[in-house]
Amino acid sequence: MQAADQVTAPEYGVERGARGKYVGTYGTVRKCTFCAHRLAWGEAPACCETCIGDARYFGDLNDPESKVAQLAASPRAFRLREELGTNPSVYYLK
Repeated sequence: MQAADQVTAPEYGVERGARGKYVGTYGTVRKCTFCAHRLAWGEAPACCETCIGDARYFGDLNDPESKVAQLAASPRAFRLREELGTNPSVYYLK
């Protein structure tokens, strides 16, 4: 496991303006990496582990026995902007 000072965050080296706001990144969307460094260690993304309401799940959609595959197959499941043909891997439940 890496020490905290050995992990490089996406914001590393970004110049900060007043009150800690990022300079040059305001209004820019960044893609979630699902905590790739945690996945490499065999851990779930931080948002899934720290969600006190158990509202986030992460797993293998190709395993029909997994909780995420069952939730994705639910009639409540939908994907944002799926009609654009981008084949998003994130599912939401309504």
